[in-house]
Amino acid sequence: MLNVRLVGELQVPAVSRTQKIHNVRVALKGYTEHTGNELENGVTAQDIVNGHREKMLSLVWQLCNIREQQAVNVLIGFWRRNADMIKLRMHFHQQRHAAQLIQKWWRRTVIKRIVASLAVVSGDRLRQAFIRMRRAAIVIQRRWRAITAMRVYRERMLQLKEAALLVFFTKRRAAILKMRTDRDNFLRMKSAAIFIQRATRRRLAIQDNNLQEIAQQQRSYYQQLRATTILLQRRWRSLRVQKKNVARRGQQARIENAAVIIQRRWRASALMERDRTAFKNLKTAVKVISERRRSNERLDLDLFNLGLPADLLRKTQPIAIQEKSTKPSDRVASPERIEFGDSAIVGHTNSTTVTKASRRPEDSGALVGQPDSTEGADSG
Repeated sequence: MLNVRLVGELQVPAVSRTQKIHNVRVALKGYTEHTGNELENGVTAQDIVNGHREKMLSLVWQLCNIREQQAVNVLIGFWRRNADMIKLRMHFHQQRHAAQLIQKWWRRTVIKRIVASLAVVSGDRLRQAFIRMRRAAIVIQRRWRAITAMRVYRERMLQLKEAALLVFFTKRRAAILKMRTDRDNFLRMKSAAIFIQRATRRRLAIQDNNLQEIAQQQRSYYQQLRATTILLQRRWRSLRVQKKNVARRGQQARIENAAVIIQRRWRASALMERDRTAFKNLKTAVKVISERRRSNERLDLDLFNLGLPADLLRKTQPIAIQEKSTKPSDRVASPERIEFGDSAIVGHTNSTTVTKASRRPEDSGALVGQPDSTEGADSG
């Protein structure tokens, strides 16, 4: 039946693509509302307007399946109604047979009672019996009329059934023929699509082989570059390690040289301190000895100038000088020569000369004096 509400939603004339999509969407909406089933394979209004082959074929098959489902539903309903009718008819025949048995039994009983009570039953009882028989006859007539009407309606129903089956099988035959035609078209399209897919896959396989060859070439080139890079890195790292080792060796040599120089400086400083200390001690001793000798010489000169005797001079000298003056060589000295150990004093009439002679050249000295003046020279 035509749905007025859906017809009112259509946009006619459908000139633009948007209007076509709207009309197709309204039609699909009516289809889903009427059948209660959703469209399969994601069929949309845009696909139908664009002429998508697979989606349109899927929609056609779904519509064919709907017609078949409707026909099946009609047959199932008819069969169910026929089965219910058969059940009702069997139940009716059972009830009818039971009613006939009851009626026969009741009629026999009534006839027996009538025959038994003819002699004694009055006219009122006969009238009541007649009324009961009349009611029973009315019931039987109604049942008979119902059965007759049922047979008439059953014949009409059978005629309608034959007509419906004829129409159904005629439409079904046409639908089957159309389905076969559509199926043949679909198989031809499927074989064509398979052929196109195979050709496309073959071409893509050839392209993939070319790409694989190019990839292998690129990979070999990359491996060569990688090996060269690794070799250069190893050389560079070895050079860096060598430079570091050379720098470490130079630094170690500088450290060793610095240590040697420090050791030499320290040893030289230690030797210098030791020699300096020894020199200071020696210098101090020399100064003490020189001062002592000079003081003795001055004392001798002062005593000689004062004209003191030689014995007094000897007594005033140190013990070592006195022992040295008592030697045999010193005892034979002339009166004018007086020795004081390592020194000698020579006197003259008008002048006096004092000469000091020592064993070491650096300690030798001479003094020359006059009665009124004195000259002396010291060396040490």
